[in-house]
Amino acid sequence: MTTDRSGTYLRLLEDLLRILPAKLEESQLPIHILLDSPFGELNENQEELLGAARNAIESADIEVRRLRKLLDLERGAVSMAQQPTGVAELMRAPLAIAAARAEKAGVSYRWNVPVALPRVLADPTHMPEALTSQLGIAIGRTAPGETLLVEVREVADGTRVAISLSHGGGPNSLTADGLLAQRTIELQGGTIADGARATIIELPAERLSAAWNITR
Repeated sequence: MTTDRSGTYLRLLEDLLRILPAKLEESQLPIHILLDSPFGELNENQEELLGAARNAIESADIEVRRLRKLLDLERGAVSMAQQPTGVAELMRAPLAIAAARAEKAGVSYRWNVPVALPRVLADPTHMPEALTSQLGIAIGRTAPGETLLVEVREVADGTRVAISLSHGGGPNSLTADGLLAQRTIELQGGTIADGARATIIELPAERLSAAWNITR
Protein backbone atom coordinates (compact mmCIF):
# COMPACT_ATOMS: atom_id res chain seq x y z
CA MET A 1 0.00 0.00 0.00
CA THR A 2 1.45 3.40 -0.96
CA THR A 3 2.06 6.14 1.60
CA ASP A 4 -0.50 8.39 -0.15
CA ARG A 5 -3.17 5.70 -0.01
CA SER A 6 -2.38 4.94 3.64
CA GLY A 7 -2.77 8.63 4.45
CA THR A 8 -6.12 8.75 2.65
CA TYR A 9 -7.40 5.71 4.52
CA LEU A 10 -6.21 7.20 7.82
CA ARG A 11 -8.10 10.44 7.14
CA LEU A 12 -11.23 8.47 6.24
CA LEU A 13 -10.91 6.48 9.47
CA GLU A 14 -10.49 9.69 11.48
CA ASP A 15 -13.61 11.15 9.85
CA LEU A 16 -15.58 8.00 10.58
CA LEU A 17 -14.50 7.89 14.23
CA ARG A 18 -15.42 11.55 14.62
CA ILE A 19 -18.91 11.11 13.17
CA LEU A 20 -19.91 7.73 14.61
CA PRO A 21 -20.29 8.71 18.31
CA ALA A 22 -22.90 11.34 17.39
CA LYS A 23 -24.76 8.87 15.16
CA LEU A 24 -24.76 6.23 17.90
CA GLU A 25 -26.05 8.79 20.39
CA GLU A 26 -28.89 9.61 17.98
CA SER A 27 -29.72 5.90 17.84
CA GLN A 28 -29.71 5.58 21.62
CA LEU A 29 -32.24 8.37 22.24
CA PRO A 30 -35.39 6.74 20.77
CA ILE A 31 -34.57 3.45 22.49
CA HIS A 32 -34.17 5.20 25.85
CA ILE A 33 -37.50 6.95 25.31
CA LEU A 34 -39.29 3.72 24.44
CA LEU A 35 -37.85 1.89 27.44
CA ASP A 36 -38.22 4.67 30.01
CA SER A 37 -41.44 6.35 28.79
CA PRO A 38 -43.11 3.90 26.38
CA PHE A 39 -46.04 5.04 24.23
CA GLY A 40 -48.27 2.21 25.33
CA GLU A 41 -47.39 -0.92 27.27
CA LEU A 42 -44.48 -3.04 26.05
CA ASN A 43 -44.59 -6.77 26.43
CA GLU A 44 -41.64 -8.69 27.88
CA ASN A 45 -40.24 -9.70 24.47
CA GLN A 46 -40.35 -6.11 23.22
CA GLU A 47 -38.55 -4.87 26.32
CA GLU A 48 -35.88 -7.54 25.88
CA LEU A 49 -35.38 -6.64 22.21
CA LEU A 50 -35.09 -2.92 22.98
CA GLY A 51 -32.76 -3.63 25.90
CA ALA A 52 -30.54 -5.77 23.69
CA ALA A 53 -30.49 -3.03 21.04
CA ARG A 54 -29.52 -0.42 23.65
CA ASN A 55 -26.74 -2.63 25.01
CA ALA A 56 -25.41 -3.27 21.49
CA ILE A 57 -25.34 0.45 20.70
CA GLU A 58 -23.62 1.27 24.01
CA SER A 59 -21.01 -1.43 23.36
CA ALA A 60 -20.41 -0.09 19.86
CA ASP A 61 -20.03 3.42 21.24
CA ILE A 62 -17.39 2.23 23.73
CA GLU A 63 -15.44 0.45 20.97
CA VAL A 64 -15.55 3.53 18.72
CA ARG A 65 -14.25 5.75 21.52
CA ARG A 66 -11.45 3.28 22.22
CA LEU A 67 -10.43 3.30 18.56
CA ARG A 68 -10.57 7.10 18.57
CA LYS A 69 -8.24 7.25 21.58
CA LEU A 70 -5.92 4.62 20.07
CA LEU A 71 -5.63 6.69 16.91
CA ASP A 72 -4.97 9.82 19.00
CA LEU A 73 -2.24 7.98 20.90
CA GLU A 74 -0.55 6.90 17.69
CA ARG A 75 -0.38 10.45 16.36
CA GLY A 76 0.74 11.95 19.67
CA ALA A 77 -2.49 13.83 20.41
CA VAL A 78 -2.81 12.48 23.97
CA SER A 79 -0.59 14.09 26.60
CA MET A 80 0.75 11.91 29.40
CA ALA A 81 2.36 13.21 32.59
CA GLN A 82 4.54 10.55 34.19
CA GLN A 83 4.59 11.00 37.96
CA PRO A 84 6.24 8.93 40.72
CA THR A 85 3.38 6.85 42.15
CA GLY A 86 3.24 4.01 44.66
CA VAL A 87 2.25 0.75 43.00
CA ALA A 88 -0.38 -0.04 45.63
CA GLU A 89 -2.00 3.33 45.02
CA LEU A 90 -1.78 2.95 41.25
CA MET A 91 -3.41 -0.49 41.35
CA ARG A 92 -6.03 0.10 44.04
CA ALA A 93 -8.90 1.03 41.69
CA PRO A 94 -7.97 -1.46 38.91
CA LEU A 95 -7.85 -4.31 41.45
CA ALA A 96 -11.18 -3.30 43.00
CA ILE A 97 -12.80 -3.35 39.56
CA ALA A 98 -11.07 -6.65 38.75
CA ALA A 99 -12.37 -8.20 41.98
CA ALA A 100 -15.96 -7.33 41.06
CA ARG A 101 -15.50 -8.66 37.53
CA ALA A 102 -13.86 -11.86 38.76
CA GLU A 103 -16.68 -12.57 41.21
CA LYS A 104 -19.25 -12.03 38.46
CA ALA A 105 -17.33 -14.43 36.20
CA GLY A 106 -16.89 -17.06 38.92
CA VAL A 107 -13.11 -16.59 38.92
CA SER A 108 -11.15 -16.70 42.18
CA TYR A 109 -8.40 -14.15 42.73
CA ARG A 110 -5.36 -13.39 44.86
CA TRP A 111 -3.43 -10.13 44.96
CA ASN A 112 0.11 -9.70 46.29
CA VAL A 113 1.06 -6.03 45.98
CA PRO A 114 3.89 -5.08 48.37
CA VAL A 115 4.15 -1.41 49.16
CA ALA A 116 7.88 -2.01 49.84
CA LEU A 117 8.73 -1.35 46.21
CA PRO A 118 10.12 1.50 44.16
CA ARG A 119 7.48 3.93 43.01
CA VAL A 120 6.68 3.68 39.31
CA LEU A 121 6.70 6.53 36.81
CA ALA A 122 3.23 6.59 35.29
CA ASP A 123 0.38 8.86 34.30
CA PRO A 124 -2.12 8.73 37.20
CA THR A 125 -5.12 8.70 34.84
CA HIS A 126 -4.10 6.73 31.76
CA MET A 127 -2.08 3.98 33.46
CA PRO A 128 -4.89 2.81 35.83
CA GLU A 129 -7.17 2.60 32.78
CA ALA A 130 -4.61 0.43 30.97
CA LEU A 131 -4.14 -1.82 34.02
CA THR A 132 -7.92 -2.16 34.41
CA SER A 133 -8.16 -3.27 30.78
CA GLN A 134 -5.34 -5.80 31.13
CA LEU A 135 -6.88 -7.25 34.29
CA GLY A 136 -10.23 -7.53 32.50
CA ILE A 137 -8.58 -9.35 29.61
CA ALA A 138 -6.84 -11.72 32.06
CA ILE A 139 -10.18 -12.48 33.73
CA GLY A 140 -11.70 -13.17 30.31
CA ARG A 141 -8.97 -15.74 29.66
CA THR A 142 -9.63 -17.49 32.98
CA ALA A 143 -12.37 -20.13 33.28
CA PRO A 144 -14.87 -20.18 36.17
CA GLY A 145 -13.31 -21.93 39.14
CA GLU A 146 -9.77 -21.02 38.10
CA THR A 147 -7.69 -18.36 39.85
CA LEU A 148 -6.27 -15.05 38.68
CA LEU A 149 -3.06 -14.31 40.60
CA VAL A 150 -1.58 -10.80 40.55
CA GLU A 151 1.96 -10.45 41.93
CA VAL A 152 4.15 -7.36 41.88
CA ARG A 153 7.92 -7.42 42.36
CA GLU A 154 10.98 -5.31 41.76
CA VAL A 155 13.10 -6.39 38.79
CA ALA A 156 16.63 -7.43 39.82
CA ASP A 157 18.45 -4.25 38.77
CA GLY A 158 15.91 -2.01 40.53
CA THR A 159 15.07 0.02 37.44
CA ARG A 160 11.66 -1.53 36.82
CA VAL A 161 8.66 -3.01 38.62
CA ALA A 162 7.04 -6.13 37.17
CA ILE A 163 3.29 -6.77 37.46
CA SER A 164 2.57 -10.44 36.80
CA LEU A 165 -0.97 -11.54 35.90
CA SER A 166 -1.18 -15.35 36.07
CA HIS A 167 -4.43 -16.31 34.35
CA GLY A 168 -6.13 -19.15 32.54
CA GLY A 169 -5.11 -20.38 29.12
CA GLY A 170 -7.99 -18.90 27.13
CA PRO A 171 -7.21 -17.18 23.81
CA ASN A 172 -5.97 -13.60 23.80
CA SER A 173 -8.07 -12.10 21.01
CA LEU A 174 -7.03 -8.88 19.30
CA THR A 175 -9.26 -6.10 20.61
CA ALA A 176 -9.24 -2.30 20.60
CA ASP A 177 -9.24 -2.43 24.42
CA GLY A 178 -6.11 -4.59 24.49
CA LEU A 179 -4.28 -2.54 21.86
CA LEU A 180 -5.15 0.70 23.65
CA ALA A 181 -3.82 -0.65 26.96
CA GLN A 182 -0.66 -1.93 25.30
CA ARG A 183 0.12 1.38 23.57
CA THR A 184 -0.63 3.33 26.76
CA ILE A 185 1.88 1.19 28.67
CA GLU A 186 4.51 1.39 25.92
CA LEU A 187 4.21 5.16 25.52
CA GLN A 188 5.03 5.55 29.23
CA GLY A 189 8.24 3.55 28.94
CA GLY A 190 6.69 0.24 29.99
CA THR A 191 6.58 -3.16 28.32
CA ILE A 192 3.98 -5.91 28.14
CA ALA A 193 4.55 -9.58 27.31
CA ASP A 194 1.60 -11.94 26.79
CA GLY A 195 2.19 -15.64 27.42
CA ALA A 196 -0.10 -18.66 27.34
CA ARG A 197 -0.88 -18.40 31.07
CA ALA A 198 0.75 -15.16 32.23
CA THR A 199 0.94 -11.52 31.20
CA ILE A 200 3.93 -9.53 32.47
CA ILE A 201 3.79 -5.74 32.58
CA GLU A 202 6.98 -3.85 33.46
CA LEU A 203 7.03 -0.16 34.38
CA PRO A 204 9.96 2.21 35.00
CA ALA A 205 10.66 2.47 38.71
CA GLU A 206 11.83 4.71 41.53
CA ARG A 207 12.74 3.63 45.10
CA LEU A 208 10.16 3.37 47.96
CA SER A 209 9.14 0.97 50.87
CA ALA A 210 6.35 -0.89 53.08
CA ALA A 211 3.85 -3.79 52.24
CA TRP A 212 0.27 -4.62 51.21
CA ASN A 213 -1.30 -8.03 50.53
CA ILE A 214 -4.90 -8.94 49.63
CA THR A 215 -6.17 -12.52 49.40
CA ARG A 216 -9.59 -13.92 48.66
